[in-house]
Amino acid sequence: MSNWIISCNPKFYNVEEALYNNKQIYWFMKNYKYAVNDTLYIYVSGYIGSIKYKVKVIKVNIPSEKLSENDKNKHFINGNDYDDDYMLVECMDTYKDDVLNIEFLKKIGVKNFQSSSKIDDELVNEIEYKLENDLNSHKRNYYFVFQNKSFDEECENGYLWAPKATKERGSKSHWSLMKKVRKGDVIIHSYNQKIKAISVAKTDFYEDKRPNELPNDWTDNGWRVDTDYIVINNPINTKVHIDKIMEYQPNENAPFGKHKKGNTGYLFKSKEELLKYIVEQTLSIKGNEEISDKLLNLLDYEIPVQEIIEDNMLIEDINDDYINKSEEYNYDPKPIEKPSITIGKKKKVIKRNKKRAKNALIRADHKCEVDSNHKSFIRRNMNVNYAEPHHLIPLSNQDEFDYSLDVEANIICLCSNCHNQIHYGKDYEQLLSNLWEKRHNELTQAGILIEKEKLLEYYN
Repeated sequence: MSNWIISCNPKFYNVEEALYNNKQIYWFMKNYKYAVNDTLYIYVSGYIGSIKYKVKVIKVNIPSEKLSENDKNKHFINGNDYDDDYMLVECMDTYKDDVLNIEFLKKIGVKNFQSSSKIDDELVNEIEYKLENDLNSHKRNYYFVFQNKSFDEECENGYLWAPKATKERGSKSHWSLMKKVRKGDVIIHSYNQKIKAISVAKTDFYEDKRPNELPNDWTDNGWRVDTDYIVINNPINTKVHIDKIMEYQPNENAPFGKHKKGNTGYLFKSKEELLKYIVEQTLSIKGNEEISDKLLNLLDYEIPVQEIIEDNMLIEDINDDYINKSEEYNYDPKPIEKPSITIGKKKKVIKRNKKRAKNALIRADHKCEVDSNHKSFIRRNMNVNYAEPHHLIPLSNQDEFDYSLDVEANIICLCSNCHNQIHYGKDYEQLLSNLWEKRHNELTQAGILIEKEKLLEYYN
């Protein structure tokens, strides 16, 4: 009794259809010395590229003329001219398309992917060990899907679906990536340049026919993942945020190309950092508060994310107000009683005082306190420079201080570039150190005692 890896090209023989509809099928022997009870691992090349079936030999040396034309030809794509002996095989197991993939097989020493070859017990043990031990271990992955053709249908019914191949049996990497999706993975959904939803996979990928509600532009055989959609009523525009999206997307199989345009295709890889940024920006928009807990539950971050969201909402509030350029504000630092804190699921919220934030912008003359020469622009409907307030000591650390952190001494006026650099960029520590030097005395007068090292620790 021997073990074999045999190859099947899906451009010529539709083995998936054959073993989907039948437990036993006839397979050509091609002069190989197969024997009854041999085990065959069927490697399906092309768009699958992995061992997909384990079959057992039931009968050998069956003359071609003993078989019906249907038995010999049914699952061939363009006919069958093989006239030699066949064998009868029975399917023992079917594997997911990415488990015993070509990368793994090469790693364990498999070299022949074009024909049949015997494999020794050591290779069999490697294959079985992989099947028994590796299938349940999975780290959460992140994906980005373009659904310009199918968002409404897929969202309403809670799934992703992609065909396995083109009608010419060719593969597409953005479709075959579906084979990597596992239960618990997170998907970012783009529709007409807007992030319309974020979902969590409820199942591993599985094989399924094209749903009836989808257009028949594709072949029927495909991969599906059932997902739990969190629909965003007021979505962000990817075009507006493209620079940050480009910064946080992965280097390979990314959704956007070097020209800042969406790559042609369906499913692409993403990163946790991109999800974090999109959640922050989404929850900074008014009208998305009701999905706050659901989106925050997708992140491993708790207070830091909420801190940025609250800051961004404060900026939105200030943008809605009128600011008089001639208005002046003289600040006398002094201790202020701590504000009230609202504690909810996965978040601790300290309501920002909008007037104090506006005061901080006015006293800095709406210029960046990192460098007053930093370029900005004039606010729409207001004849003042655009700048953003930022709490130097994050309000999420209020519990560690005796007096309020939501005071002008702790609110810095920044250009949007410096503000983003502090949150997301390199060299943020130098910016924070310089700002601490400028504000250390005022902070002390306001009853806020902090060393520079402790401030930097809050941002690490």
